[in-house]
Formats: sequence, structure tokens, C-alpha cells
Amino acid sequence: MASVVGIGADALSAELVLDNTQHGIAISDSGVKETNHENVSGPIANLSTRRPPSPRKSRTRSTRSFGDFVELGEAYDFGGEWAQKTHDISAYAGQHVCLAFRYEGSDAHDWFIDDILVTSLAQIHINESFTDETFPPEGWTAYQLGNAPQRQWARTLTSNTEPAAAWNRFSSADHHDDNWLVTRRFRLGPNPQLSYYDRMRWFSWYGYSGVWISTGNCNPNDAIFSDRFEQ
Repeated sequence: MASVVGIGADALSAELVLDNTQHGIAISDSGVKETNHENVSGPIANLSTRRPPSPRKSRTRSTRSFGDFVELGEAYDFGGEWAQKTHDISAYAGQHVCLAFRYEGSDAHDWFIDDILVTSLAQIHINESFTDETFPPEGWTAYQLGNAPQRQWARTLTSNTEPAAAWNRFSSADHHDDNWLVTRRFRLGPNPQLSYYDRMRWFSWYGYSGVWISTGNCNPNDAIFSDRFEQ
């Protein structure tokens, strides 16, 4: 795919609204545990029909877990330009953690990430702009949990800052992507913060993209194995 389509006049917008609704933990068929709700306004892709979405007032998303990973937030920005995302991860201060950038969908969107920065007081844990041609970066791992045969995380020259960024693109409606780009494991200091830049294309086909954190062994495959074993 050589051309860029859907940026500019066709760009859609979304609004994130949080509430404090709580409910009991439920486990879905995919093994994802849901804990509390947040409402996201904006258009959602209809992946079953592969057609651009009809506008919707809102949908409900939940703070979720997958194995020992916990969702920090969904990257849900349909502006079509690079935008910075930030997360306060001070609840994990002093712990060994890893981060994961998760891309999901069938015949879905493109997602680019760049300039990932994790800091604590007077300390930089991760400062990754994908300058090295080796990908994934040293100590990082890419996991492919879906059944798409070829599409997964890769390095691309389309970047927020030169020379490169990480990129996950769509596969096809016949396959399901569930691709994780997981950082190395590291120990956080006091008051840790996460920031990164991302950009989305083909957002009419949006599936899911978001950032997760783990204090465990940082392998999302273990969640699938555990779920199948318990069944």
C-alpha cells in the first residue's frame, strides 16, 4: 500500500469521557477480564461488514486485564496526525514492569508509535525512537497472538522524529491480528511517567490499539495458555 488515504478532510474525531462506574469482574470468551467502565464517544468501525462506521454517540470500554497485563489506556485518536499520549504510572513505582503496545483488528487501521519515554525522578528508563535498524529494539519482543500470517509489528520510515517509528498495519478480513510489541523488563523509580507519540491511518476500519503494563513475566502468550488449560 503506497498511498496515504483518509487524512485531512476525511479525518474523524473522537472524545474520551471517563466515569466512575464500577462493576464485578467478568471474563469474556477471549479471556479478557473487565473491571470498570469508561465511555468513548466517536465512530466505531463495523468490522463484520467491512464498511465505514455510522456515527455513534458513545460506546462503553472497560479497564481490562489480559493474563498479567493491565490496560493503561486505549489509543483512540482519529485526527490523522501525530499526537502525544501520556500515562501516570506512579501506582507501579518501585516495581519491575514491562510495557506493551497492542494492536487488534481484522481488515483494520494502521497504527504508528514513536518517541516512547518512560521516566522516574532523575532517571530515564526507556527513550526509544527506533533509530537502530534492528527491530524489535534490543530486549523488546513482538508477539503475534492472532492468525494473520504476515502482518505484525515492523520498523517504518514514517515517523514523528527521524529516522523511524514502529508500525502495525492491517491484514485482511479473513484474518485476525492481535499483535503485541513488548518492552524489556525494568524497575521503576519514584513518580514514574509514560509518554509516546502515535498516529493512525485508515481509521474508518478501527479495531483496537492501546498500551498495557505488566508486573509479571511479560509474555502475553501465557494468558492464552492459562485460559485453555483452565477450560
